[in-house]
Amino acid sequence: MSTSFLLGNENTPSYMIELMYRMKVRDVMTRKLTTGSRTDTLAYLQETMRQQNITGVPIVDNTRLVGIVSMDDIIKALQQNAMDETADQRMSKNVIVLEDEEFLLITSLSSEQAVRTADIVGARGILLVN
Repeated sequence: MSTSFLLGNENTPSYMIELMYRMKVRDVMTRKLTTGSRTDTLAYLQETMRQQNITGVPIVDNTRLVGIVSMDDIIKALQQNAMDETADQRMSKNVIVLEDEEFLLITSLSSEQAVRTADIVGARGILLVN
């Protein structure tokens, strides 16, 4: 029998709350990184997402994050017959970037929007993982 509960309410077990306060973003982040470049076509990025079973590809210039192409971007491009456009033409440039040393609970409480993919950067602003 499984038990479910909403994190952060009065029924949350105390050990879960303590764990949430201790965990940092680096403790739960994915370490296998797939990135794209500004010149990659959306068709190429769609195939990359399919092969890697991911829903977004961070777009980097050297190691600097410049945007992200999400599954939503791909769907819109498919609807507009624009799969030959480049990531630079369609990527989201307003990305949520988390520091790897941020506490997970603080991050989740301070976010004002739903986050499906977040990019993690180190102290020098270099993309580490997504």
